[in-house]
Amino acid sequence: MFRKGKTIFSMVLWIAGLALAVCGCSNGDNGGQDGGDGADGGDDQPKWVQVGGQVSPPGAESEDPTMLVLGTTAAVGYRHQSFRTYLNVWDGSSWGEHEPDPSDNNTEASIYSSPDFCSRDNDVFMAYSHTGDSTADDDTFFDRVFVYRWTEGGGWQVQNGGAEVSVIWSDPPGGANAWEPAVACPASGDPLVAWVEADVVPDPDTEDGAWVAEVSASSSDRSSILSRNDTDGDYYTSVRTVGLGSDASGSAVVAQWEQDETEQWLTNLYVTRYSSGNFTNLGGSISDDWDSNNIPVPSLIVEGSVIYIAYSEANSDDNTRHVYVKKYDGNWSTIGGGPVSAYSDSDHYNSNNPDILMAEDRLWIAWQESEQYGGPFIFVAYWDEDGNEWIIDGDKLNTDLQNGAGDPSLAYSPDDGYLYVAFEENSDGYPHIFVKRKKIGQ
Repeated sequence: MFRKGKTIFSMVLWIAGLALAVCGCSNGDNGGQDGGDGADGGDDQPKWVQVGGQVSPPGAESEDPTMLVLGTTAAVGYRHQSFRTYLNVWDGSSWGEHEPDPSDNNTEASIYSSPDFCSRDNDVFMAYSHTGDSTADDDTFFDRVFVYRWTEGGGWQVQNGGAEVSVIWSDPPGGANAWEPAVACPASGDPLVAWVEADVVPDPDTEDGAWVAEVSASSSDRSSILSRNDTDGDYYTSVRTVGLGSDASGSAVVAQWEQDETEQWLTNLYVTRYSSGNFTNLGGSISDDWDSNNIPVPSLIVEGSVIYIAYSEANSDDNTRHVYVKKYDGNWSTIGGGPVSAYSDSDHYNSNNPDILMAEDRLWIAWQESEQYGGPFIFVAYWDEDGNEWIIDGDKLNTDLQNGAGDPSLAYSPDDGYLYVAFEENSDGYPHIFVKRKKIGQ
């Protein structure tokens, strides 16, 4: 499997930035930089402002940001220089130095997303795939998923007693690479982790499936393999990537893109609940994608008994992507009846990498989108229940509209009412991490 898709995305940002510089395209203001409380825009509406400067170190690419809130303190986890895992915590005036890399420069570069982070109270949990040693003749030969916990003052501490949470190699039957980790922090209890790994025992098959584990400091409880397209067909039905959420009871909700058994270029999106050792299918396939090398991780949240999912899909004609949000309340339905887009059908070119959350009883989404002659740009919108429509909040959020940007991630601080968005933007030939915020709920 080709594992360097994010490097391709970095090149896309570079090319997009060059195209914008050539055409001189611009729309809206570039946004300001602010280390304080921010400012209001016109008509007394809170305005998005930049929090500090560039989060990530200069001179090399930084990708896959996860926006976090620790109490009222902002933090960002991300991948740097392809194989490093970094965490930066806002100190009130700057992003300071990144925390030491717990993977020791061995974070497996992913086609979709790795590492992944979640936070609860003042703690951060991180899951990543540790690059295997090609010279080893034991379990360390394979890429393996590990979980770490970060605390202020204590730094990074490995969980599960130091062992991998993925399936441990044995001889026989053997081992497999574990990739694409996703982590979720329930309101109480231990964090949940999902990942992609083959089952070396042919039951139901030997292709890549999804796995789930609940992980404590000293141990973990792992599921069996989850494969929804596990019938015989003409093509392999490997799971490509997974998204993860949790409900109020601490049960996991897994979203997985899995290859179709009869159509070579088709990948199906499924959502499944995992509780008390059992998987429950939440309907059948909810989306079809015809470009599996460019699928973003689905974004999941659970509010009460309702599940929300944001994803993008490529059509079968020209692989053009659109972003969608669906909800499950016993049945699946599309919020807004169609794609979430900042542009009309004639102006829209591509949308990708959506992220959703609930803040002040309102559903928010961030995504990247390109028009026919510019972008990608970062947009944030909220769902207006009364008007039955998505309302774009703040226009384009790139720090400089001459630069391409992508991979937005949202977080909300209920104690002070700030909504944050982190994203990567090509500022000097490489993508770097930036953060903006605005105050809501006033």
